[in-house]
Amino acid sequence: MQLPRAALCGLVLALPFMLSASADADLWWHVAAGDLIVTRGGLPETDPWSYTFEGEPWINHEWLPGIVLYLAHSLGGELGLLGVRAATLLVLMTTWLLAVERRLEIGAASILLIGLPWPLLSILANLRPQTLTWALVPATVVLVDQAARGRWWSLFALPATLVLWANAHGGFLFGWGVAGLGLGLVALGFESDRQPNEGPTSRRFRLASFGAALAVALTPFLTPNGLDLPRYIWTELTVEHPGLPEWNPPSPTMLAVLLCAALLPFAIGALNRRRVRPTAWIALAIATIQALQHAKFTALVLLLAPICLAEVLGPDLRARLSRDFDLDFLGRSPVGLGAALLLALAIGSPMWPEHAGRIPVNPKLYPTRAIEWLDGASSPREGTLMTPLGWGGIAIYHLSPRWRVGIDGRNTTVYSPAFVQQISHAWDTGDLSALPEPPPTAFLGQTGTPLIEALAREASWEVVYEDETATVLMSAQTQVEGPGELKTSPFFP
Repeated sequence: MQLPRAALCGLVLALPFMLSASADADLWWHVAAGDLIVTRGGLPETDPWSYTFEGEPWINHEWLPGIVLYLAHSLGGELGLLGVRAATLLVLMTTWLLAVERRLEIGAASILLIGLPWPLLSILANLRPQTLTWALVPATVVLVDQAARGRWWSLFALPATLVLWANAHGGFLFGWGVAGLGLGLVALGFESDRQPNEGPTSRRFRLASFGAALAVALTPFLTPNGLDLPRYIWTELTVEHPGLPEWNPPSPTMLAVLLCAALLPFAIGALNRRRVRPTAWIALAIATIQALQHAKFTALVLLLAPICLAEVLGPDLRARLSRDFDLDFLGRSPVGLGAALLLALAIGSPMWPEHAGRIPVNPKLYPTRAIEWLDGASSPREGTLMTPLGWGGIAIYHLSPRWRVGIDGRNTTVYSPAFVQQISHAWDTGDLSALPEPPPTAFLGQTGTPLIEALAREASWEVVYEDETATVLMSAQTQVEGPGELKTSPFFP
C-alpha cells in the first residue's frame, strides 16, 4: 500500500475519533506551560507554580508539545487543540497501516486487523504528549522496515525522529530502543525478508546503519534537560504512583485483553515456525513486560501485536485467499478497500462523539465550579492551594499566578517521589499530620473524601464552598467573600 492510499484509509478510520476528545487532567498545565515558555522566550529551569517546591528544578521533558498546544489553543481554541490531536492520530493510523500491510500484503485485511483494537486504543490516545509516543512507535517500525530494504533516507529519518521524540515525551526511551535495535539488526542482516546476510543491503549501507544507530544512541542527550532526562525517566519507571491508575498494574479485564493481544502472535508464530524480522517482536515482548507493571503501556501492546500478527498470518492468508479471490481486487481496489473501511467504521461507530468540535470537561471528574468560585471570589484574591495531584493542573491554568498550588500533575518532574506519596497518603487517609507546614490558605478536594472530612471536623477550618464534586475549605479566621452567580462552561475554555 502506497503512502497516499494509506493516509487516506488512516484518515477515514481515525475521523470519528478526531472530532472530539475529553479534557485530560494534564491538558491544562501543558497549555499553561506552553504559554510560559513562549512568554518568557525560554524554558523555565525551576518550578514557577507551586508553594511547596518553589524554585526547585523542573525537568519539563514535554516542553515541545506544550508550545504546540498553547499556540494551537491561542490561534484556534478547541478546534486548534483538536487539530493537533487529529494530525497525531493521522500519523498513527497511516504508519500503523503501513507497518501491518508491509507484512500482510492485503490492504483490506490490514484495515480490519488494526480496526479491531483501534476503538480501545483511541481511548488512550487523548490530548496529551503521550499520544505522540503512540504515533511514533509504528512510525519507527516503518522506518526500520525501510532501512531493511536499503532505503538511505531512513538512516537520516530515524535519528531525526528520535530527536523530536526526546523533546516531546519520556516515552521516547522505548522508541530509542526500537530504533537502535532495528538499525543494529539491519546492519547485521537480520531485518531482511531473506536469510541473514542475503538481504538487499550493501556492505556500505550496513556500515552506515551502524553509524545511524550511534546517532540514535546520542539522541537522549540532545534536549535542554541533558543527563537529567534519563535520570527522571528511570525515577518515573521505578517509583510508586499513588492515585494514578494508569501507573498501576492492569485491571482484570485489561489484563485479559493485554494477554490475548500479546500472546496470540507468539502462539501462531510458534505453530507455523516461520522466520520473522525480530525488531517488532522484541519490542512487543518488552512492551508486554512493561504493561504487566503499568497499565498505560497496554497501548504499546495494542499497537505492536497486529504488526507481529500480520507477519505470521501473511503467507498462509495470502495462499488461502488466492485460491478463491482476486487479491488485487481484495487488497488494492477501491471497492475492496472501501468495504473493509465500512466494516472497520462499523466496529468503531459507538465511539462517534456527542460534541463534535468541542472538548467536554466532565464536572464529576474536575472541580470546574469550585475553580470558578475561587477565581471570582473577591476575598481572598490570592494564596496557596492544596489539591489532589490530578486537580493541580486545572488550578494552575485558571488561578495562576494569584494562587500557588501544593502539588499537580507534573508529578516527579518537580516534586520528590516521597512528597507525592506523602500527599497522596494524606488525601486517602485523612491523616492531617502528613500535610506539609505551613498550612495552605485553602484546600480544594473531592467532596466526602477522608482529608476533606477530617478538615471539616477541625474548628480551625471552615467549608466555604461545596458541590457534589468539590469542596473548598479555608481557615476559620480568613475573611471570605465569594463571587456571584457561577456560569461554568462544560467545555475547555
